[in-house]
Amino acid sequence: MIFRGVGFIFVHRQMRWPWWPAALLKSAVFGAIHWWSFGGGGGVALQVLAMTFIGGLVFAALCSLDRDTVWSAVVLHVSLNMAWNVMQVSETTAIGWQGNSLRLSAALLAVLGLVALRQWRRRTECRHR
Repeated sequence: MIFRGVGFIFVHRQMRWPWWPAALLKSAVFGAIHWWSFGGGGGVALQVLAMTFIGGLVFAALCSLDRDTVWSAVVLHVSLNMAWNVMQVSETTAIGWQGNSLRLSAALLAVLGLVALRQWRRRTECRHR
């Protein structure tokens, strides 16, 4: 919530930062904290840094597409975490190419879903005017 709400929406809307600098800053901090929680350094920690940095950009896009709310990004993040915990995915798989492919696919589906929802809302709003 802090990264999405304060780290992106507040900086982007209230402080009037352009989208890219706000998203990049938030993603860098988000990635760095996850990198640090995996012990810093190279190897797996660098993979975690890269994926969470990309995830931070996706979460920023979701917040923007969903009318500057945090809920779509929160739902995606919680569902990804639940999937790994409920299915008890091994750490090797979760951090390997299979896990990263699944994460990127889920992120792409979320973004495409919100783009479609946004277009539907616009068409519906135009009809009601």
